[in-house]
Amino acid sequence: MIIIDTETTGTQPWKHQIIQIAAYDVDTRDEFHRKLFFDESNADVDALKINRYNVETWRNEAVTQEEGRESFLNFVRHHAPTEMTSKAGKPYMVAKACAYNARFDKDFIARWMWDNVAKKRAFCPLHPLWFDPLQICLALFPNLPDHKLSTVCKHLGIDGTGAHDAMTDVLMVANLMYRIEPAMIVARDWCAANLAAVTPVPVHAPDPQKIETENIDNEIPF
Repeated sequence: MIIIDTETTGTQPWKHQIIQIAAYDVDTRDEFHRKLFFDESNADVDALKINRYNVETWRNEAVTQEEGRESFLNFVRHHAPTEMTSKAGKPYMVAKACAYNARFDKDFIARWMWDNVAKKRAFCPLHPLWFDPLQICLALFPNLPDHKLSTVCKHLGIDGTGAHDAMTDVLMVANLMYRIEPAMIVARDWCAANLAAVTPVPVHAPDPQKIETENIDNEIPF
């Protein structure tokens, strides 16, 4: 499984850009981290402050969006041990992914895969279903003031120094998963013991004529 974190110039994938991306393979302990050049004119100033943006650091360490994307894809391809089958019946390999508040990172990476030159989306070999520790933490720690990664890590005694750096956050998530693993095992075993005998309730598809299409603001337009 690969733990992934992105730091961005804002919260809207169709408008803002990734400025840092990091990944960590929990099995091989291989790490990936890139800082990316971005369009400063379209960036949220508050987001840049939170994400530790420094002009001099980016000038010395950042790569282009295209170079970063290709490097990330190469990392994922080399850590993709899970076989899936395409609609055409052909096998292909993917990596299982994990991110804290996974929808955010997943949406930004999906948008990042769009190649403006080739006018098509690059194939990213990540499993379509991501594991999100946030959902586990919501159940385990319902009385916390919030469930930000830094808050949960502080509650568990995990060092959060340097949070909102992509690689730091990835390693914080790795430590978090190690701490909550016993609870996840208990939940898995309980489900296996108690839900197997439950008679499934049939789900009836709604009448297509009654379904209204809504324009959801946070959907990625591609």
